[in-house]
Amino acid sequence: MKMIESFDPSSAPSGTIDHKVSNPCGGIYLFNESNVWLQLRLPGGHQVGLPAWWSRFYRLSEVLESIQWSELATISTVSAPLSQVYGEAYESSELKGRNFYDGPIPRNPYIGNQVSSNVSTNQVINDGNLAPMAVAEATQNGNTGGSNLYVGNDGSFYFAQWISSVYKKYFSGVPGASPVIVLGANTILQGLDNGGANQCNIFGVDAAGNTFIQNHLSNKQTMVYSSGGALLVTIDDSGNIFASGNNSNKLSNITFMPTPYLFNNNGSLSSGAAVDQTVTGGSTGVPSGAIAVIIQAFFTSTSVGAFLQFSKQGSAVTNTSDAPFIITQVASHIAGGMAIVPVNTTNGKITASAHQGNLTGINSSVYGYII
Repeated sequence: MKMIESFDPSSAPSGTIDHKVSNPCGGIYLFNESNVWLQLRLPGGHQVGLPAWWSRFYRLSEVLESIQWSELATISTVSAPLSQVYGEAYESSELKGRNFYDGPIPRNPYIGNQVSSNVSTNQVINDGNLAPMAVAEATQNGNTGGSNLYVGNDGSFYFAQWISSVYKKYFSGVPGASPVIVLGANTILQGLDNGGANQCNIFGVDAAGNTFIQNHLSNKQTMVYSSGGALLVTIDDSGNIFASGNNSNKLSNITFMPTPYLFNNNGSLSSGAAVDQTVTGGSTGVPSGAIAVIIQAFFTSTSVGAFLQFSKQGSAVTNTSDAPFIITQVASHIAGGMAIVPVNTTNGKITASAHQGNLTGINSSVYGYII
């Protein structure tokens, strides 16, 4: 008996085999441990096949030619333990008393094609076994970090990735008295709108370890509902918080400014006169869209009872709807005070007006705002 030189049938579409049999009526026993189905042309012209993962004996009636082989078909698989064809050569005198197995070589039990079930119930059953035991497991080719998919019979599971030789679990379930669903490090939950568009981040933990909830791109709002399904709170993309039951359903934030904005320095107003003044946007330090400002002001007047009044620009001013802001109690003495003044949000202005006397030495500053 002689060994036939091995070869890899996946490296070339065809080739030759030196059968090493010297005399007619000998034979060769070939082992095809590969995914390639071979077509063989034996000496004398006989055409035979050698299936993938198969062993088969061939008797040679002629020996003067080499065996010609060519690729007939290839099995589609995820991976194979090896790809090699090798064999044994026997002279006729060596065949007496020998039997040769003709059949499959069970070294590649997994074939990466779709597996279908034609029974009435499509399910995988793993009952009555000790826990934890794997019910489903998958590991991609080349992954040395661990399973990409695992489902245990105790209810545990995880999904993982193997990218650039880095193994990372990104979603898992841990059974227990209080079962836990875990998002892995740097894992972000994304969502689509009802139309299946605008995939974007909606929840996760950022690089600094902060938990975040993010408005969806479609309507750019985050909403909180009661146990009965009633809307409680809405947060829009500008940071405004709207809560049911509040004035205009909006929760407003008060911000105090570290550096007040002086918008009237030693000014004066004649009795009955009014002036519009800008208190938001630009260099004021107050963002456009502020609905009110917190003002501190002082002035003097020779008239007892003279007063300074601030109001929303564009609105009618009356003593009943807009109470006097500062009233002089003693002539030529300085009078001062603070007030919250609504702002015309379309232009960022308020109106200052003088009543019951001329006002001088007016100084007015914004110390904060409501938005």
